[in-house]
Amino acid sequence: MFVLLMSCSDKGGVLSHDDFVSLLVDIHKGEAYTDINFRDFRMDSARAAYKQSILAKHGITQEEFDTTMVWYGMHIEDYLEVYDDVIAELEKEVANSNASLNASLSLIGDSVNTWTESSYYVINKKSPSQFLTFYLEKDENWEPGDSYTWQMKTFNRLSPAKWTMVIAYEDKTAEYKSEEIADDGWTKMTMVIDSLRTPVALYGYAEFNIHNDEEIYVDSVSLIRNRVTELDYRRRFNQRRFNFGIDTQKKLDDERSGLRERMLARAKADPQR
Repeated sequence: MFVLLMSCSDKGGVLSHDDFVSLLVDIHKGEAYTDINFRDFRMDSARAAYKQSILAKHGITQEEFDTTMVWYGMHIEDYLEVYDDVIAELEKEVANSNASLNASLSLIGDSVNTWTESSYYVINKKSPSQFLTFYLEKDENWEPGDSYTWQMKTFNRLSPAKWTMVIAYEDKTAEYKSEEIADDGWTKMTMVIDSLRTPVALYGYAEFNIHNDEEIYVDSVSLIRNRVTELDYRRRFNQRRFNFGIDTQKKLDDERSGLRERMLARAKADPQR
C-alpha cells in the first residue's frame, strides 16, 4: 500500500495539466466522431484502434495514459481543474466553429442560419417526440424572394421518414412542399417566398416513425436563409399552392394544434417513450 501511495503522489510519467487537457479534448472529439459514424465503428476493436491513433498523435503510450489516469484519480481536485479546462476548450471550439460558419455564409448571398434549436438529436422509442419542428414568423429581416433551405444529416434510419415545409401568406393562401427522406446521409429541402405576395410565416416538421429498438441520429440541422437569386426563384415550380379559405393565423394555429395532438396520441400509445 505504501508503495502504491508513493507512486500515485509522484508525478513521474504523468502528463502535465496542459498536455492532459489537450489529449482529453481530442479524445472527446474522437468519441463524438465514432458515435456519429457508428456504422464504421461497430466493433470495439475499431473504436480502440481509433483511440490509439489519438494517443499516437500526442506521442503518448497506453501505459502513460493509464498512469496519468491513476494519478489524477488519486488527486480529484487536480482532475476537476483539468476537466474545467477541457469543457472550456470544447465550448470555445464550438463557438469558433459557429462563428466561422456564419461568417462564411454571410459572404455568399447574405445568407444566415436561422435554426435556433439544437443541431443534433437522438430519436428512439423513449424520446419525448419523434418530430423535429420549427416555426418562423415574418420579421424585418425578411425580403421578397428569400429562400429557406432546411437540411440535416441522418444516420441509422431504417423506418420511413417524411418532412414538410409551408409558407403562409397574408392573402390566406399558402405554398408547401412535402417529401420522403429517402436514404441516410445529407438531405435538404428549399422553399422560396413569392416576391409578389406578403408572407406571414414559414414552418415545417420532420416525422420519424421509429420501430422497435431503432435509434436514429440526426446531425448538422440548419435552416439557411438566402437572398433572392434567379436560380433559387426557378425552384418555385415544384411548390404546391392551396387556399386556406379561412383566416391564415387560425389555419396556422390549427395546423400546429393538430401536430401536437398527433404527438400526444403517439406518446399515450407508447407511454414508455
